[in-house]
Amino acid sequence: MSGEAPGLQAERTRLSWDRTGLAFSTYGALLLHAGHLPGVAVILSGFAVLVLGRRRYHRVAGCVRRGEPVPRPRVLACVAALATGTVVLSAAVSFTGPAGH
Repeated sequence: MSGEAPGLQAERTRLSWDRTGLAFSTYGALLLHAGHLPGVAVILSGFAVLVLGRRRYHRVAGCVRRGEPVPRPRVLACVAALATGTVVLSAAVSFTGPAGH
């Protein structure tokens, strides 16, 4: 997209971080609704993704405005760990059966 304004790519990335955080939080709420307490950890992971994504966006947008190189995305390792933990937790909940049984 050669004709787009500087910073729009960072804005789209921020929106995808927001969607990911909201998806985590929604899944956590569904786990809680089903009676699985680990849903609290998934909800907290969702909020962490939202916060990390916002921080990353502000850092990148500032660099773009100042014409500086964009820093490497170290936060992606944290989000990958949160996503992996969520998948492992989901598998554990799936194999333990319904809550209360």
